[in-house]
Amino acid sequence: MTQEQTKKCPFCAEEIKADAIVCRYCQRDLSGDLSGAVAVNKTSKKIKKHFINSTILFVSGCVLFFSGIISFFENRNDGMSMIRIMLGSVIGIVGMIWLLAVIIKNYWDRG
Repeated sequence: MTQEQTKKCPFCAEEIKADAIVCRYCQRDLSGDLSGAVAVNKTSKKIKKHFINSTILFVSGCVLFFSGIISFFENRNDGMSMIRIMLGSVIGIVGMIWLLAVIIKNYWDRG
């Protein structure tokens, strides 16, 4: 397909045929009003970014928490294991709340 025969979908930015009525990737209708397509695309990218960041924060908090638990039960009570447990708990809880907020917002925005 040449460049003249294709266009980018305004919703998912994938390359599709120029005369397409429905995007083959995101299944969105391209025949109606497309004025909100750019805003939807930017919002979905923002939510995706927040989802990735909150997941990384949650997972790192869990790793820190469980490394503290493991070192605590291996009788290495040097004080660092309790710090890891407390810090991991706080980071994990903040990440989990952020992750849940992103998921709920995404669900709420979809209607």
